[in-house]
Amino acid sequence: MGSKIVPKHTMDIEFLQDLLNHKVLIESLSEGFAVVDEKNELTYINARFREMLEYTNEEIWGHITQDFLKDENLRIQRENIQKERIERYQSMSLSGPQNQAV
Repeated sequence: MGSKIVPKHTMDIEFLQDLLNHKVLIESLSEGFAVVDEKNELTYINARFREMLEYTNEEIWGHITQDFLKDENLRIQRENIQKERIERYQSMSLSGPQNQAV
């Protein structure tokens, strides 16, 4: 079982091709797709998302998702975030050292 040595520039080209393939896929979705960072700021939006909100990239990037939600959707998002935090806390509590098998 030998390992194959691949030149760095080949890996970079492969990475960029893979990235381009994913971007083409995401841009072709019929649903809106967005990526947010740890501060909940929008960092990527596909064409359908821009179309739904009727904003350009420049108008959307750097804003938090809540800036574009109507009151009812904002309430639903807050509830979902709270549920996710509770579930994450509960799963961390269940997998903590006090519950590990001896």
